[in-house]
Amino acid sequence: MILGRASSSASRLPAQLSQTLMFIRTKKTNKGSHFPKQPKLRSYAPFIPQIRSPHDIRAPHPSSSASTAQPYEFQPFTPKTTSVPLENSELRLHHSPPSSAPSFTTGVVPILLQWLGGSPVTLSGEEVAPRRVRGGRKPRRPEDMVPAKEWSEETKKKIVQLRQAGHSQLYIVRKLGLPTIQKKAISFIAPQTHEAKVKQQDEEERKWLSTPYRRRVKLAVTKRRRDFW
Repeated sequence: MILGRASSSASRLPAQLSQTLMFIRTKKTNKGSHFPKQPKLRSYAPFIPQIRSPHDIRAPHPSSSASTAQPYEFQPFTPKTTSVPLENSELRLHHSPPSSAPSFTTGVVPILLQWLGGSPVTLSGEEVAPRRVRGGRKPRRPEDMVPAKEWSEETKKKIVQLRQAGHSQLYIVRKLGLPTIQKKAISFIAPQTHEAKVKQQDEEERKWLSTPYRRRVKLAVTKRRRDFW
């Protein structure tokens, strides 16, 4: 019995030892995943940007498909000094701005001086675009008056009565069974009354106040922008 127990305990030791070693190994390998390593604090030298001169032309980098640089056309040389020797003379012309700047010495007058001198300036983009007039009542067109000439006197009287009652053009057209396209001709015969205008303005103001704040701000900004573009 004693030998049997000793043999059974001796057979269990390798299994327990292997499980313990496996647990230690897995814990060691998973240590980085559960506890990430903190980065080491290093001191780097401050980055000082290299300010290049516009006179120093920088050649482009070689392309990814070839080891030679791409062909580059160098611009004409611009002197760095503030004086230029005159042709066929021993004199030198001293000037404060660089020779590449537009000035009277190069024969190119700036656009601002051209405009101050009274000469027209060529506009482009939004400046040359015509101003868009928005808002207000559209001007009456003669072709809108054509249907009113074909109406009978009885129809015109009914239109005037309904207009004085404060009804809209669309309501009058539907009430009398006229085509919807002829509603613009009603204003020639019976214009809108003052009471109807005040009522319409009150309705538009009430609708505007019931609009959410952000929507009102967006509409106001859009209306303001249309005055300039």
